[in-house]
Amino acid sequence: MVDADYCFIHIDVGANGRACDSTIFRDSTLNITMENKALDLPEYGVIIGDNTFPLRTNLMKPYSKIGLSTAEKIFNYRLSRARRVVESTFGTLVWRFRIFSRPIDLAPETIDKVIWAACCLHNKLRKTDPSNYMPQQAVD
Repeated sequence: MVDADYCFIHIDVGANGRACDSTIFRDSTLNITMENKALDLPEYGVIIGDNTFPLRTNLMKPYSKIGLSTAEKIFNYRLSRARRVVESTFGTLVWRFRIFSRPIDLAPETIDKVIWAACCLHNKLRKTDPSNYMPQQAVD
């Protein structure tokens, strides 16, 4: 998960890359934390997912694409804009840490550590030197 400032706030690594997001989410610590209502989100914070995710109190997903009202279309558009923040964050991670632009030839447990380290470095650089680390033209 990422926040509105393009920083990672929850990282869950180690799942099979072929599994779909909703399957990974179903078995994740994040899902269990949400079910137990122990997730420490800001007062009006929500998680944004796609159509495959379950609808929950703190998890928003788009309306189905059939027969939408104007208000529902606007909601889907705005939700899509919020999802672009997530896409841009991952795009920046790949752009800055080129190891993610190709298959990583390391042991799985080492790959997990590389991902954690890159996400931590991303957050640190994003907070300490945002204009140089992630120039304005790098995001939508």
